[in-house]
Amino acid sequence: MNSNLQQPYYQTVAYTTPPSYNQLGANSPPSYNQLGVNPPGYNQLGMNPHRIANNSETMLPAASTGIPYGPVLDSHVNGPPLQTSYAQTFMPEYPPHVAVPQTHAPSSNNSWKNQLVDILREYGLAPKGTTRAYQKPYPEYFDSTPYPHGVRIPDFVKFTGEGGRSTVEHVGQFLAQCSEFGNSDIYRVKLFPLSLSGTAFTWFSSLAPNSISSWVQLEQRFHEYFYNGETELRLSDLTMVRQKYNEPVHDYIRRFRDVKNCCYSLTIAEKDLADLAFSGLLAHIKDKLEGQEFLDVNQVLQKALAQENRAREVK
Repeated sequence: MNSNLQQPYYQTVAYTTPPSYNQLGANSPPSYNQLGVNPPGYNQLGMNPHRIANNSETMLPAASTGIPYGPVLDSHVNGPPLQTSYAQTFMPEYPPHVAVPQTHAPSSNNSWKNQLVDILREYGLAPKGTTRAYQKPYPEYFDSTPYPHGVRIPDFVKFTGEGGRSTVEHVGQFLAQCSEFGNSDIYRVKLFPLSLSGTAFTWFSSLAPNSISSWVQLEQRFHEYFYNGETELRLSDLTMVRQKYNEPVHDYIRRFRDVKNCCYSLTIAEKDLADLAFSGLLAHIKDKLEGQEFLDVNQVLQKALAQENRAREVK
């Protein structure tokens, strides 16, 4: 034996007598297979399998032989054996410097990205860089249809979707402004976005391509999205309109008509509407007109104004 071979250093637990494997509850030393690991190599343990001692190269025994190896002082080689207590050596769960293999789940980036894109599209959004080019919601041949010769495009009153303006009021005003274009669906559908701005125009731009083929369809979609009913008045609101004290007849009839114009869903005959306007006049004017028949609100206005002028002349 080479005199420079030295005994290893152990972390020891002292026993009075060396314990046997039977005393430890085992018949034989545990193998690496029983411990669930492969025997570590020298490189994995951070060791050099060859050591140079006294100019001679000595091969260290394999780890499984149980022969101790490692440096100790030379004085212990030729002298009496070291008085050391028996030791119980603890093997770590994994050898030092051995990388524990890790498994990674297959990448699912494409899966969750596709799910996110689908969710954004449900809300009318799209990821950056994937936004489609704008396409109008009506057929392409609408744009190829020329406007009537000599007819100018009006400067439409704009609807923004804010401010409490009714969709019914806007559609009525729009149709009045483009009356020179006739009843053509093509012209109405093409001109309608020119009467929108802000949020309303954004809504029109978000309509799916080729989803609008007629004016009736576009008007219905417009009402469904923006109509909230908050500004709509009813028959009960109209019956509560009364001429105020010292209020001119002309001002009263104008207020009456303004309320009627906000009753978008109200269907009433002109004669019945005239009766409602007559019932709201001041008492001294109604007394003078009692028993007369009115065909429309305009007749109520003319006859009430005549009585109002006579009353002024008397004074």
